[in-house]
Amino acid sequence: MDTKTAAFETANGESVAVFYNPNCQGNFFESGTTDKSWHFSQPKMCANFVYDLNGTKGPNSVGKDIGFITAIYPTDSVVVAPMPESTNTVNGANANALVGICRARDDARVPNMEELTAIVYNAPLIGFSTTTSMVSSTRPSSSKHWRVNMGAGDRFVANNDSGGCTTMCIKRN
Repeated sequence: MDTKTAAFETANGESVAVFYNPNCQGNFFESGTTDKSWHFSQPKMCANFVYDLNGTKGPNSVGKDIGFITAIYPTDSVVVAPMPESTNTVNGANANALVGICRARDDARVPNMEELTAIVYNAPLIGFSTTTSMVSSTRPSSSKHWRVNMGAGDRFVANNDSGGCTTMCIKRN
């Protein structure tokens, strides 16, 4: 993508890097789009902010002093700041099983499609790299759910019982 980048430090020592996509595309629910069941997530990112609350001081760890905020879609924007519970994935027999697995963990849940999209953009920062597709909690119908391919960034609709499912639990906000 042809993103633009800027970085700055605030007066109190916080560091912020901003990645901006001037050609950001709308979501699949907007009229005139044809990507209702499969599309790439990268063109949907409008801005991604990576911040370090205490600059060069430690611990410099995601979830402690480093985080990210992602704005997706140019109109009716969705702004997310998902914080993975860990860099480990969870596996279940189907999409419904993953909901229970994440809920059983301390204050965690399955991410929605936009949160998984933000995780794709920030995977190197999180320390997460894989080509698996992850299940989101976003469902176009009761028998289907959205998945995000973590390697290529494509988003697609799959059946709830489409074999083994994987996701990354995120902390509740």
